[in-house]
Amino acid sequence: MNDKEFDKAIEQQKWIFAKTYAKKSPHEYFMKRDNPELFYEIEKRIAEKGETIMYFTTPFQCYIRNGKRYWSYDMLVNRGDNNLNYDSKNKEKEDYTLQNQNKNRKLEDFK
Repeated sequence: MNDKEFDKAIEQQKWIFAKTYAKKSPHEYFMKRDNPELFYEIEKRIAEKGETIMYFTTPFQCYIRNGKRYWSYDMLVNRGDNNLNYDSKNKEKEDYTLQNQNKNRKLEDFK
């Protein structure tokens, strides 16, 4: 897939906003089963052209294009603005916030 085809596929892909991480790390995602061809293309670009980005204290390989950062995790691809910066000094505050957001949620809320 060339860059023009990639940009068109990205534009046409239906992305889902990740509500659980809305405050901590706003991003969108799609599942591999929804578009395997694009999923594998993004994984290929991450492997060939990826950069290491720190997410608090965890390094992630990401592909950056047109102001967006793409990373895969298990059976999904995530996309967020490349200008977002996550450093370790905010980790304790953010972990606490995320714990409290999820404290009273039921398992069904995460499906």
